[in-house]
Amino acid sequence: MSRPWLNAQLAYLGFRHYSPVAELRHWVMNLWSSGYSDPEQKVVSEHVMYPDPGGKLVVHYDDGQYYILLSSSHKPYRKQVDNQHQLAGVHFLPGGMHALLDIEPSELIAEDSLPLVDIAPDMADELQHLLQHSKVSNVQLIQQWLLLLAQRHSVTPGRLQQWWAVFSDSDYRIEALQQRGLSRRTVEREFRRETGFSPLQVTQLLRIRQARELILQAELSLSDIAQQCGFYDQAHFSHIFKRFTMQTPQTYRQRKLSHIYNIRH
Repeated sequence: MSRPWLNAQLAYLGFRHYSPVAELRHWVMNLWSSGYSDPEQKVVSEHVMYPDPGGKLVVHYDDGQYYILLSSSHKPYRKQVDNQHQLAGVHFLPGGMHALLDIEPSELIAEDSLPLVDIAPDMADELQHLLQHSKVSNVQLIQQWLLLLAQRHSVTPGRLQQWWAVFSDSDYRIEALQQRGLSRRTVEREFRRETGFSPLQVTQLLRIRQARELILQAELSLSDIAQQCGFYDQAHFSHIFKRFTMQTPQTYRQRKLSHIYNIRH
């Protein structure tokens, strides 16, 4: 789904998305960069960071130093961002962090984010060295580094990536995997190990992500959105939505549509 309103909303931060190269598309959703959109005028805004079964790696450049962070949180949290600091990062697909970095997201979920050096010091040193001595953009370099890791460890799509097509095509229903002869216990164990979340939590997060897109279509009622996203009813939808976003669907809709209107006018 194209979201030009989002590009406008984040333009003041210099925010840009990039698609991964074909060799990384099993594990990476996108790469991104932000910062330095208007060096003469500092803009600070607060954003809600939502739980994510993929997780993120973020490179923060400040005062000649690179800081590399990993995040994979179970709870939403608020974060201030501005247009004066140069950032670049990668948004992993579920299981991508585990496959490429050999890091289990469960190591991170107790915190909003952790320095990579605290979890994998050798890996952090390698990326730091590349960042300090490369002439290509940070996004390009991060992608090259991920390709290097994939080649070095001969990474191939694992069971989670093979299951993912079935899981997503069946509206994120675990029963579709059980029909392939997989026990619920096996599926639960693999999902928790590679994403830090249970299949039910992953299902709820992906449905909420879909709902956050649909909710901006003012002509759709909340009950219609609940049905389209696979919730039992509007009450169930509202309960799960608030758990993962810290606000009701109606509050989210009003705030976002108001923000979009202000941008366009």
